[in-house]
Amino acid sequence: RDRLDFDSPAMCSVTLRTNAVYVCLTCGKNVAGRAPGSPAFTHALQNREHRLFLALDSSLIHCLPDGYRVQDASLDDITNAYRPNLSADSVAALDAKPRSRRLYNGAVYVQGVTGLDALPNAPLALNACVQSLLAAPVLRDLMLLLPDIELRPAD
Repeated sequence: RDRLDFDSPAMCSVTLRTNAVYVCLTCGKNVAGRAPGSPAFTHALQNREHRLFLALDSSLIHCLPDGYRVQDASLDDITNAYRPNLSADSVAALDAKPRSRRLYNGAVYVQGVTGLDALPNAPLALNACVQSLLAAPVLRDLMLLLPDIELRPAD
């Protein structure tokens, strides 16, 4: 679990595709597709212990090369880390509880604060302004409760 980095772009490390990308839950490598011959399928065949993959578009976990969906409560922490489901009550409680949390691997993070990848074609000052605005509780709460919106560059 310590090799998973959900802040990296959802892009296949082999083909550079951005659709149908899966992350190997053993090594954290992003690979595309589940079909025979796809990078994810090949990765599972070449690495005997690498069988579980998280679909980055749906948050479903699949076993490859067998091709079935895995539903196991022991994997819920991974799907919740990738795509947290926050209620209005849990977001409202962020300021009432201590904000510093420790992960299973010992790393400390601030609960309710999410880092941003650098915005493409934007000056560093703009990124700093967005980070500062998100530290304001009203804006932070709004952003945490918004449904997932995928922003793609205009063609």
